[in-house]
Amino acid sequence: MSQIIGITTAQSVWNSLERMSTAINRARLMELRFMLQTTKKGGMKMMDYILTSQGIIDNLAAIGENF
Repeated sequence: MSQIIGITTAQSVWNSLERMSTAINRARLMELRFMLQTTKKGGMKMMDYILTSQGIIDNLAAIGENF
C-alpha cells in the first residue's frame, strides 16, 4: 500500500493499483508457465500427474492465459 500513499486523485490510485496488479499477474503467469513446462511424472501416479498439470492449467486460465 505504500505505492498509493500520497496519491491525490482516485484515478491515480486506480492506475497505480492496476500497474501493481499487472506486474503481479505477469510474474504469476511466468511462474505457472515454468511449472507447467518443468512438471514431470517421475514417481507420481498417473492420476496425480494429470491433476497436478490440470491444476496449473486451471490457474493459468484464471489469469487469462489461453490455450
